[in-house]
Amino acid sequence: MNAATGRRFKLFLRRRAGWLLLGLLLALAMGCASNDLLIKRAVDGDTVDIAGPDGESRVRLYGIDAPEMDQRYGREARGFIEAVVDSDDVLIDPMDLDPYGRVVAVLYVGGRNINREMVKTGAAWVYRPFCRADFCSEWIGLESDARVNRRGLWYDKNPIPPWKWRRR
Repeated sequence: MNAATGRRFKLFLRRRAGWLLLGLLLALAMGCASNDLLIKRAVDGDTVDIAGPDGESRVRLYGIDAPEMDQRYGREARGFIEAVVDSDDVLIDPMDLDPYGRVVAVLYVGGRNINREMVKTGAAWVYRPFCRADFCSEWIGLESDARVNRRGLWYDKNPIPPWKWRRR
């Protein structure tokens, strides 16, 4: 096997392993009763550490991008999640794996879709390049409503989106 073939084979295996891991995580999430998961901590406004029967996982919230911690409204976005950390009614709906190996999921706490609520209250943007599910169009409408009504980060006339903030 030459070097190019070896690299392609390794890439193939990594992709297969990623999809296998996603399948296992989906199966675990569907099999977990709501009281089997616990939010251990809010890392920031769009990432949480979740503990379950099989250990802990870092979960990136699907379809949204919250301000960075060193950005205006970053602490408020994390505070939104911290307010639900102690709930014992937690579900995740895994949607994908990101390049860092984190599960990307919709987070439900007490039956509330936290990703959606963050957009609705102006705690996060819809992350359009990665929000491809059917419900994303609703979230875009909620973001527009939050902007018009100057809720959360939309209190500022032109808040800097996190994807631009990270490029500074």
